[in-house]
Order: sequence, then C-alpha cells, then structure tokens
Amino acid sequence: MESENDERAFVEYFNEIAKRIKEQGAEVKHWYKEITFNDALKKIKANLEIIYKKLQMGTGKKLDIRRFLYYSIAYLQLTNGLRSSEAIKGLQLLLNKKEKVLKIIAGKSKLERLIIIPPLLFEYYDELKKYSDILDKINKKNYYSFIRENLGVNPHSFRYAFIDYMLSKGLTPEELVVFMGYSSFKHMINYYRIASAKDKIIQRIREAIWENY
Repeated sequence: MESENDERAFVEYFNEIAKRIKEQGAEVKHWYKEITFNDALKKIKANLEIIYKKLQMGTGKKLDIRRFLYYSIAYLQLTNGLRSSEAIKGLQLLLNKKEKVLKIIAGKSKLERLIIIPPLLFEYYDELKKYSDILDKINKKNYYSFIRENLGVNPHSFRYAFIDYMLSKGLTPEELVVFMGYSSFKHMINYYRIASAKDKIIQRIREAIWENY
C-alpha cells in the first residue's frame, strides 16, 4: 500500500508540473524509464566490489581496471543524477581534490550544481587514484557503450532513476531542479511522462488482446 501511495504522489507531482508547463505554452516531451534506482545500485555496487577485490589482490587484468573506472562513473552518476559527461568530470575532480562535496557546471543549463561523493567511492579512492591517467582517456562514447553492453541500459536512465527514487523519499521537484542544475521544470518532466504512459499502454494492449480468449 505504501508503494502505491508513493507512486500516486509521484504522478501527482509531475502532473502538476506538466500542467504548469502547458499553461506556459511549452511542449511536454517524453523519456523512457529503463531501470529502477535500487536495481541499478545493486548491480553497479556488486560489480564494483568484485573488481575492487581483484585489483587489491593483484589478480585483476588490464580490462578490470577500465571496468572498475566505468562502474565507478556509473555509481557516481546514479547516486547524484548526473549526465554521463558530468559523472566522468566528477570522478576526475574527486581524484584531484578528494572532497566529499564537489561543484561542477551542469552540462546544458551551465548552472552550478553539487556532487555528493558516496562513501563507497571514498573507500576506493586510493585504488582509483592509481588509474587517473586511464580515467582521462575515458569519454562519453566509450562509457555509453560499456554500460549498454554490461547493464543493458542507456546510462541516461540513471538520471531518471535518481529523480524517481528521490521523489519517493520526500524531495520535492523544486529541490531536485536546484540540486541537479536544471534551468526549468520543463527538462525534468521529460524523464517521467513516457514511462507512466508506457506502462498504461502495455496494460491496455494486453487486456485488449486477451479479453476474447
């Protein structure tokens, strides 16, 4: 029952935002939800822990080093709702500064936004620091390819998963707009609309197909 109430509250939040956008004459676009926050966190963390142990024991291979960096970027992206390019820059900045809270300029809005470093990445800092030169060679394209191949999702889904999860934990859309460096509500609404519509469409098609059988 609690999860149903959370979902209704989530829908109500975004419907209200969508209403404001439409009143301003702007188009409400759509985006696709591919993975939940908890599922993504579990998969990324499990892979990180396995590879970290290999590297610590000296049994890791060169490929494991890149995998370690890719999953570290994904972990940072998911836990802060970052764009892929912001997550790469954020990890580079962490290895240069080793601070718990970092500031970057958001990719599209050019507004300042914060990155809160998760404890796990601080725990792995010394190991990550060894591979700073390799991290500098990682770009959005090869990171995207890795996440697609190994997790089966578009890494941009992590932003949607972050929004979904944080709203369910009581953060307001207004707070998330500020934290994530959005210039307006219009951009955030893009992440929700198609996901809710997709679930309803699938259910209706199933009902239509099977109701006569």
